[in-house]
Amino acid sequence: MADDEHKPDFDDSAFFDAAGMVYNAGGFDASQLNTPEARRLIAETVKQLNVAISSGLPLEVPEMVRYALENNAFIFSGFKAFHTLREVGLSLTTDKGDIKPFDTFRRDVEKVNNQYNHNYLYAEYNHAVGASLMAARWQQIEADGDRYDLQYRTAEDGHVRESHAILHGTTLPPSDPFWAQYLPPNGWNCRCTAVQVRKGKYPQSDPALSMLRGQNCTEAAKQQIFRFNPGKELKLFPDKHPYYKAPEAAKDVIEQQAKERAEHFAEYERLKADPNYTDVEFDPVSGGVQASHIGHNFDKSGGEYERNVQLAGFRAGHVVIFESEPGNIFGKKYTEGTWDGLQFEVAGRESATANNIKRGLEHCADKKTTKIAVLDFPNGGFNLDTFNIALRRYKGLEKLNDGQFLKFKKIICIQNRQIIHEIDM
Repeated sequence: MADDEHKPDFDDSAFFDAAGMVYNAGGFDASQLNTPEARRLIAETVKQLNVAISSGLPLEVPEMVRYALENNAFIFSGFKAFHTLREVGLSLTTDKGDIKPFDTFRRDVEKVNNQYNHNYLYAEYNHAVGASLMAARWQQIEADGDRYDLQYRTAEDGHVRESHAILHGTTLPPSDPFWAQYLPPNGWNCRCTAVQVRKGKYPQSDPALSMLRGQNCTEAAKQQIFRFNPGKELKLFPDKHPYYKAPEAAKDVIEQQAKERAEHFAEYERLKADPNYTDVEFDPVSGGVQASHIGHNFDKSGGEYERNVQLAGFRAGHVVIFESEPGNIFGKKYTEGTWDGLQFEVAGRESATANNIKRGLEHCADKKTTKIAVLDFPNGGFNLDTFNIALRRYKGLEKLNDGQFLKFKKIICIQNRQIIHEIDM
């Protein structure tokens, strides 16, 4: 069980921002899992579970094991966000079906936050620590085969559950079916473990009796979900967890997000193996990737903007790659690189006036392959109304047909190294 020092430190603002999104939308449906607010809620849960994974895993562990567990934490967090926000949606109206005043709504959803992001998360965090430890240990156990026996052990103190105490000392070969179902942890906040022991040092247990004891240990309906082996399946949480009971629409969204994350990780591995790229990182929380080609020129004046933009995109789960800039070639102007596979250009704006924003868009349009224009405001001051004025003025350039206008696929605004606004064109 985690002590107070290692309790998850959930950022409640991630929940309340997502709850506000649901309130403003007038309800919740699965498609809203793709909103920035819901994605941040998912990322905050992933962040806490990844701390638990790091606490449970030894320092030296195959990257494949860590990635599989972190990916399972991501999927679990997506389904948890669905159920959390579904509860928020149900809290939106009174018994008569009227929308509650916002202050009343916010007080009511505090209960949802405390339940899901504090009470439940504490148990989930503890479970993730134990499951990570056993998942890593199982890799060595499986490599050794039945050379050693495996022994079940409890914490041997006054807090051990009687049903778990009965399993203490169970000694069987790793290949015995018992371990496929009853490798710890075997319940919320379970502190049991399994260790390799020398053959013959302890008498082997009766396999049938051990299975019966395991069944008794997890007899209750809510405990039966723990009948799995996190090391064999490389999962923190079992497939029968109630969070996974969700409508197909929710499953589709989360599956797509997981597919996107897997694609990002594959791109990370490709870039990491390429000596032409430096600063290659994968963010296990957001699923973002960043990398810089050795031929990219971070100049003194614009380099700060570029770094701000890359970090903001990386933290938000995008793949932001600065590519090579070959130098001055007649008739060619190279963009910064790619943002989720699309050519992007950065314009730093020291002030967020309408004229400055318009000039920033013109700068991005000067490079005709630009698909995404990214504006960075390092000094703050961004205002949506001012941005919309600037955007209308920029769109007015299209009629002039003088080459200053380019229709982007997307415009992204960055402030304090965070994406604060984005718009599809």
